[in-house]
Amino acid sequence: MRLKRFCVLFFLLTVALSFGQEIPPIKAFTSKNYQAGNQNWSITQDTQNNLFFANNEGLLHYDGNNWTLYNSPNKTIMRSVLAIGERIYSGCYMEFGYWEKDNTGHYQYTSISKDIAGRLVEDEQFWSIQQVDDLVLFQSLDRIYIYNTRTATIETVPTPGIFKMYRQGNTFYFQDNALDFYRIDQQLAQPTQDLSDFDKDRVVALFPTGTGTLMLSQTSGFYRLTPEGYTPWPTALDTMASDLRVYAAIQLENGNFAIGTVAYGLMILDSQGNLLTQFNQRNGLSNNTILALYEDADNNLWAGLDNGIDVLNLNAPLKIYTDINGAIGSVYTAVEHEGRLYLGTNQGLFYRSTNSNEDFRRVDGTNGQVWELQRIGDALFCAHNDGTFLIDGTSAKMLSDHSGSWTFLAVNDAPDKILVGNYQGISLLTKNNNTWEFAGVLDGFGYSARFLFYDSSGDLWVNHEYKGVYRLKLNLEQRAITETTRDIALPLGKNSGMVRYKDRLVYATESGVYVKEGNSEFQRDSLLSSAYQLDNQYVTGQLDVDKQENLWLFGANQIKIYGPSSFGRSIVMKNISLSEDIRNQVIGFEEVGNTIEGDHILGTTSGYLNLDISGFVPRLNTVYIGNGYMLSEKGERRDIAAEDTDFVSGFNSLHLKLYTPNYDTYLNKEFRYRLLDFREQWSSWSEDNNVVFENLPPGSYTLEAQSRVGLNSSANTARMSFTIAKPWYASNWAVGCYVVLGLISMLVVNEVYRRRYKKQKQKIERENNRQLELERLKNEKQSIALKNANLERDMASKNQELATATMGMARKNEALQGIKKDLDKIDEKDARALLKRVKSIIEENLNDSSDWELFQKAFNNVDKDFIKTLKNKYPKLTPNDLKLCTYLRLNLSSKEIAPLLNISVRSVEISRYRLRKKMELPTGINLVDHILSI
Repeated sequence: MRLKRFCVLFFLLTVALSFGQEIPPIKAFTSKNYQAGNQNWSITQDTQNNLFFANNEGLLHYDGNNWTLYNSPNKTIMRSVLAIGERIYSGCYMEFGYWEKDNTGHYQYTSISKDIAGRLVEDEQFWSIQQVDDLVLFQSLDRIYIYNTRTATIETVPTPGIFKMYRQGNTFYFQDNALDFYRIDQQLAQPTQDLSDFDKDRVVALFPTGTGTLMLSQTSGFYRLTPEGYTPWPTALDTMASDLRVYAAIQLENGNFAIGTVAYGLMILDSQGNLLTQFNQRNGLSNNTILALYEDADNNLWAGLDNGIDVLNLNAPLKIYTDINGAIGSVYTAVEHEGRLYLGTNQGLFYRSTNSNEDFRRVDGTNGQVWELQRIGDALFCAHNDGTFLIDGTSAKMLSDHSGSWTFLAVNDAPDKILVGNYQGISLLTKNNNTWEFAGVLDGFGYSARFLFYDSSGDLWVNHEYKGVYRLKLNLEQRAITETTRDIALPLGKNSGMVRYKDRLVYATESGVYVKEGNSEFQRDSLLSSAYQLDNQYVTGQLDVDKQENLWLFGANQIKIYGPSSFGRSIVMKNISLSEDIRNQVIGFEEVGNTIEGDHILGTTSGYLNLDISGFVPRLNTVYIGNGYMLSEKGERRDIAAEDTDFVSGFNSLHLKLYTPNYDTYLNKEFRYRLLDFREQWSSWSEDNNVVFENLPPGSYTLEAQSRVGLNSSANTARMSFTIAKPWYASNWAVGCYVVLGLISMLVVNEVYRRRYKKQKQKIERENNRQLELERLKNEKQSIALKNANLERDMASKNQELATATMGMARKNEALQGIKKDLDKIDEKDARALLKRVKSIIEENLNDSSDWELFQKAFNNVDKDFIKTLKNKYPKLTPNDLKLCTYLRLNLSSKEIAPLLNISVRSVEISRYRLRKKMELPTGINLVDHILSI
């Protein structure tokens, strides 16, 4: 009894210590997540890394993104599953068979046991399935049925009853309820001595080793079986509670053992039997009863539980410490020092021994916010809300209660002096007689000094998140700041940060990353700035440098680490795919701690992460297009089949799911896609794996999809082509009918219009002929009238001319008669006077203007408006000039014109010359031709 009490006490202590463990990432799936029964009895994985679970409700399928339940064929609890090639074999109550994927991607069941239904034992359930070569073994508690996949025949192996079946190489054993062992030999159960005469306990599992077979019993631990017999194999299980009952166990690929219990959760033992980790409900497991265990192709451990399913990323490059009880709070800073791990949190300074699972304890007197822990020399300093502390083991000594302190900086070339960045200004610590003391506050700078660094020139730089970056010059002898200069060229920004990396100062804000080298000014660094600007990565400008001289930048979906040899030479050392959500750090206070083993500690709001950055290696991932369907405009649904992707008209809404069977739960899984010939641009990366395109027009399409896990994109681009037919009224045959009908219609319409046009043409022709006849008659009438008018005008003109000529002749005759009478009266006495009178009468008749006026009027009747036009064009012309122009227009010569004008021929030539001058005619233009052209 005393021993039992000791074991129980030891076990409870072990469980208590397990609360403080650093554990790998665990992802829990509840029945609400996968929409099936609580209990999961068996687990398997196919060649495409899909997981299958024997669930209370049936076959449960998980592809990494989507859960699908296929009800058991007879609505009973499914107890076992095994993936072999393209088939998933399963066993349940009074039924066993296999599932295969149909052309729509859904699994359909085929019964094997229906052909031997009469040979099944009443109430038989099939708890285990094993495979060797072409044979599949289905084990119930009464018999073993061997199915030959090549011949599709079934053999029955009678047994005295079975507790569990085991496999050793290609040999199968089982233990009956009397604890005797049997070997299956040629479809017969033969008692065997291979497993000696072990009868201590029911055996849960057999594990072959180089030194014999290890047997794990249900309640009494491990035994080693050799040809000489069996002996207990001491492990951590021996010291645990006496009521510990093992239900499931497997050996992992790395040689460790995973052991699932009924009430105490999951234990991981190393190959020597030492307890590595215990998982239970207190530290992340969903349930303490383990019904099934399975290690997948990526070495993740799956646990089928009495209530849910959990996956443990045992080989993840990070371990998680979670403050379950809220005893330590949010971790801001961490450091290993003198064999202890110290955590600075919002609740104080905590510690525990390095590499132990003991609880963290608070250092007395440090209750409150701790901002930073820093080792300088062999001393550990603590920046606290209440002041400055020196840490010595498990105790703290307050050096100063001046304001609160942010950070520490060793003074250049003065190992006995340390600057302290405070809430208000900068203070100084000095070391006297090997004791650190507070030496006062430096005058001249009263702002918050959270970031405090020297540049390579020895100037001190302070970053204030809201006021900017300051350059300070110090005089430590006078304890004063002698010069303060703000760098106005650097942008301000929320959560900005500064760090010294080797001999450079690096300042980061949302606007980018700026680097100061030597005596130069801060310059924007395009390489480091791109770490924030690509994909909206900026969350915080906080920077840090680890003890390996790596520069850390914290983005939204990743951490970028720049190595010493690569910084400034455009080479990124490593990308750590940890999103801000998974890191769960206090934004603006990201800090990297270092362990003795070289790992890194990141504080979180509920504990910390322990990172092995060398383990963040990209893994090959594949994206698949999963099950989908098309919806019609009437709401009808049609599943998408692999070989039939032609859809009738109306089925124009595409719905399907993408998946990537990657089970690293600490990495974000995202998808993007595009539909060629409809939307050429890729969608944005999203965790939503549903693809929906609605109201697609008829046509041929190709869907392309990609995934990325963390920062690692899928190695492939998944593609699916499909076609949506045109509606019947837009199909090819309909279009052909339309063409034929159109042609016929055109011919009919053409004939109708031809006849109508002919009739209209005839009517128009008759109308036109009538109009033409009328026009002809009208024109003839007008022509006759015009001719009559012309004749009348001509007659009038002729009459006028005749009258003029008659009058002229009369006048001339009269003049001549007068001359005759006068001549009759001539006598010698009066002869001279009478001759003078005759001469005068002749001159009057010669100069009489009435002859000209009559001539002009007659001329105008022949050449209308000539004289008027000539006057308008040449207003300087005299009447004699107009007469000359008129005679010239009649094409008379100078000789002919001279008597008409009663002047000499030479005078006519002179008059013509003067007329050219008045008309300003060039010498090359003929005067008569010009007058004729008017």
